[in-house]
Amino acid sequence: PYVYALGDFGHSYILDQHEESRSSVAASGNCLISFVAPEVAAGSVSSMASDVYSAGRIMEHMINLSATFKDLFDKESRTQVRQLRALVGQMCNSKPEGRPTSDKASRTLSLI
Repeated sequence: PYVYALGDFGHSYILDQHEESRSSVAASGNCLISFVAPEVAAGSVSSMASDVYSAGRIMEHMINLSATFKDLFDKESRTQVRQLRALVGQMCNSKPEGRPTSDKASRTLSLI
């Protein structure tokens, strides 16, 4: 069994810096745009919802790569992949309000 962990892929800023003067990820040019939430790519400040989106995109990438080994999956593994795809679909919703909270995504993931 493997254990996977994701780190914080966000950008840093000075804590007492005003929100208006923080540089956005998109403006910095230092991001993998496919993993960045649409609202952040458009210039909005990162949020928990944008982190959920990014985590979902990374999970989506991992699931797609696992398709190479699908012939080796047993019935339980195929069921888990279907459940993961459903969760990832919610996490990658283009609208922040349509995404699960990080707590809900984490609880759902622990049940899969």
